[in-house]
Amino acid sequence: MKTVNTFKADIYVGLRPAYNPGAVCWGTRRSIATRICQKYCDKVGLGLTITDTEFIYTEGNEHGLIVGLINYPRFPSIPYEVIEHAENIARKLLKELEQERVSIVTSDKTYMIEKDTELVVSLELCTDPVKKPTVGEIPRIDM
Repeated sequence: MKTVNTFKADIYVGLRPAYNPGAVCWGTRRSIATRICQKYCDKVGLGLTITDTEFIYTEGNEHGLIVGLINYPRFPSIPYEVIEHAENIARKLLKELEQERVSIVTSDKTYMIEKDTELVVSLELCTDPVKKPTVGEIPRIDM
């Protein structure tokens, strides 16, 4: 049996293009998100989940997705790497699904990514005393 320290990151992303109240084919938008996630997983060796959700907010709502990443024993990582993978995926979803922002939620912090912002993750998240990552160690994956 393989075990690793538990750490997870969930990406919350809407499916309606940037506050567009018009008709949207949710199935097509979900398929786009699935393709993005599958391509990323195939490229870097990663496992994740995609769960349908609905966002309810002041005077509105929209369908969305939660993309879940964990420190999976088959592809073990440190928390910093899990967040870096989440950021790479979140940025691609932000662009391809025409969103204004997406959120990455971990057990102790929530990060909001907007079109032109950089996510700065503290290297204190690195729990492996031997392998301290450097900023940008996990390259952005162009898909």
